[in-house]
Amino acid sequence: MTSPTLRERLNISRIALRHPRATCVAWTLVALLGIVAWTRLRVALFPDIMFPVIVITADRPGASLEAMERDVTLPLERVVRPLAGLKTLRSGSSTGRSWLAAEFEVGLTLAEAERRVRGALPAAAMPEGAATSVHRVDLNETPVVTYVLVGKHRTPPQLMGTALGTFLPALRALPDVERVVPLGMDPEAISRLSGAPVDSTLPFTLVRLDGRPGVALEVVKRAGANALHVARAADSVVRRLQSDAPDVKLVPALSQAGFIRQNANATFETLWLAIILAVLVIHPFLRRWRATAISALAIPASLLGTFIVMWLARFNLETITMLALALVIGIIVDDAIVDVENIARHIDLGASPRVAALEATDEIGLTVTAATLTIVAVFVPVAFMGGVAGRFFLPFGLTISAAVLTSLLVARTLSPVLAARWLPPHDEREGRHWGRVTNGYCRLLGWSVRHPWTTVALAFLCFSAGLALVPLIPKGFIPQFDRGEFEIHYTVPGLASVPRTDAFSRRLESVTRSDPDVGTVFAVAGTAGGEAGRGVLHVRLRRNAASSTQQVKSRVRRALAGTPGGVVSVQDVPIIAVVAEKPVQMVLVSDDRTALARVAEAVRSRAERWPGVADVSITGLLDAQDGGGTTRVNGQPSVTVTGNLADGTPIGAIAGRMEREVPAMLPAQVRLELGGESAKATETFGRFAAALGLATVGVLVVLLFLFRSWQDPLAIALSLPLSGIGAMFGLFLARSDFGIVSLLGLVFLFGLANKNAILLVDRINQERANGVPRDAAILAAGVVRLRPIIMTTAATILGMLPIAMGVGAGAELRAPMAVAIIGGLLTSTALSLLVVPAVYLLFDRLHPRFAERRPSRG
Repeated sequence: MTSPTLRERLNISRIALRHPRATCVAWTLVALLGIVAWTRLRVALFPDIMFPVIVITADRPGASLEAMERDVTLPLERVVRPLAGLKTLRSGSSTGRSWLAAEFEVGLTLAEAERRVRGALPAAAMPEGAATSVHRVDLNETPVVTYVLVGKHRTPPQLMGTALGTFLPALRALPDVERVVPLGMDPEAISRLSGAPVDSTLPFTLVRLDGRPGVALEVVKRAGANALHVARAADSVVRRLQSDAPDVKLVPALSQAGFIRQNANATFETLWLAIILAVLVIHPFLRRWRATAISALAIPASLLGTFIVMWLARFNLETITMLALALVIGIIVDDAIVDVENIARHIDLGASPRVAALEATDEIGLTVTAATLTIVAVFVPVAFMGGVAGRFFLPFGLTISAAVLTSLLVARTLSPVLAARWLPPHDEREGRHWGRVTNGYCRLLGWSVRHPWTTVALAFLCFSAGLALVPLIPKGFIPQFDRGEFEIHYTVPGLASVPRTDAFSRRLESVTRSDPDVGTVFAVAGTAGGEAGRGVLHVRLRRNAASSTQQVKSRVRRALAGTPGGVVSVQDVPIIAVVAEKPVQMVLVSDDRTALARVAEAVRSRAERWPGVADVSITGLLDAQDGGGTTRVNGQPSVTVTGNLADGTPIGAIAGRMEREVPAMLPAQVRLELGGESAKATETFGRFAAALGLATVGVLVVLLFLFRSWQDPLAIALSLPLSGIGAMFGLFLARSDFGIVSLLGLVFLFGLANKNAILLVDRINQERANGVPRDAAILAAGVVRLRPIIMTTAATILGMLPIAMGVGAGAELRAPMAVAIIGGLLTSTALSLLVVPAVYLLFDRLHPRFAERRPSRG
């Protein structure tokens, strides 16, 4: 008896085939646990990321701006800046008040960041009369829903009394509600009506809903709480209490829950459609319903196993993880397709189903395992690339890795067991049409083998054409959702009061509400922290608006341009509800404040002339008598020129202008630091480059283990750029931005292109190991591997098609990735089926590894 080969020793399918009942029971348990895990996953919009930000405020009534900066801000900076883990320290000074925002590296807990700050403060010598406070900023404590209480026959004090006495306590008592913030009243009124002491941190505001004055209650969820559950519970309480007060109405003016629910539903619908299409494409190739069913079972089994991992890792069902799940539909069926197709091929060669399962899994098992591990090697570095981007995409990388590893286990255990039991013997009537496809491919492959250098040259020309398209594709960061709503932020200069700010707000409201596609306008005049001169209008479009949010924003921006009495900024709803940050930010830093003021005005004037930039303003060096103050970044005076993107302009186009034009305008003592989306994009792309470097090393390690030579991994690696050709063409034709989401699609493509090339090269080596000459082995391997490669590619493309169509809430984020993947798969599959054999042949000519059998002369 011959000793088992390495492939047989590492073939776990043999164990599964010896214990079929245990295998089926094990996967039944996985399915049951997966259902339980799925019901316990929270639904959210984005991953919970802990940004460790500690804010220090210091009040010294009566002190001038200069005194606050000299005696309070600078001493506080000196003790906070040396703290370990501090990433950025921003500070500001105004009459009677200083503030510092200490942002620590992502990964540090809020509690530890606060402990470090509090431990450093005693070393700062504060002047007499200065009161300092420290508090955490948890960006995961977000407003879930904001209700406005209105009543025809109620005076404002009566509305306040009802809000504070009836609704606020009931909402605050709900599980997972962190706090309920009253809006539309001053702290003294709240104290008088509730009997509680005055809280100086409460906002002094005035609110209106569609022009009607009211009182608002902002419900803020706890960090980690399920936004949908909190919103549902709050709505239930409001309906119950409102029935006891029929003369008042509590209207939901703002809500996260609606868009989160729409986004989740749209993604799940896309997911189901992708599953159906991926399954339907299998049958025309295998022409056996049972083989199709066995391959299709890999999808629910893999997804349910992935839900278990997500639950254990405390991930959410949110945009990023659901994007990962939609993305892997095509790939989790790949392993099962390859295994079942190979078993069916052995049955067609005359083997019984059980013998075919043993022979086929011996033949393909190690290859499929290595190919799947290369995908894991690509995505694990993405998950752990560090920084904000790393935390943001950690659930993405680990969810995909868990899904493909689970699908590998399904393909190596459950699929062979079911195939050995269910697949019928060979049917001679099958395969006639596929034979014509194979013959056509053989002719092309034969030409490629005879002209390898020409084949490689043509591939290089295609790759060059793809690179030539890169400058023509708009560069973005993360696509902005069309949520059917936007915000109008405004500032009234000077020592403004809330009534004066409210008067300016009324003028903005009147113009905004005149747009035919505007539905509701929720206005807030005044903000927390006593900023009486600031406010915001939350604008929601009508349900059946004839225009997109971008179009309405543009119209409203033009209508509000030049409104006297204040500065207006029309902005998208921020991704993180408590961070309203303009995408265009140019931070100018220098110890020379005179130069800063001069340069800032010149930069502002230049930015106003850039197409695609609107609402340009300057912050940081305002006249103290005008109610302004100074800002500092990491211990140096700074001024920031900010702006919004208009008319759908991507951030990449503006970032290029900022980097090209602004540095030439700066004197030697002033330096430029980009902020906003451009800074995030630069940092994230840099981390992606490092992650891809690690991924390349990981892939090469896996390939070297499988092939134990340098030329096969190199031949496979040279096929990877081929996937970028179609991705660039797809993004160009669809006019999709090339940003973080598209880049993730390219990473995914590298894994898929790798997989197809591995299947092809490994089969060539198997043929040659059996004594087949090199050129004949290449042709034979192409014939054997053509069907599984085409099947897996077709399944993945059809699985991506519903995502690429861009239908439903949140489609702006999903579509660019799917477009890149579909385009890349089309070109990488077509080219790798011809180019990989040609490169293999050229490398083998340089370094032959198999002894060729020469024909005998007799």
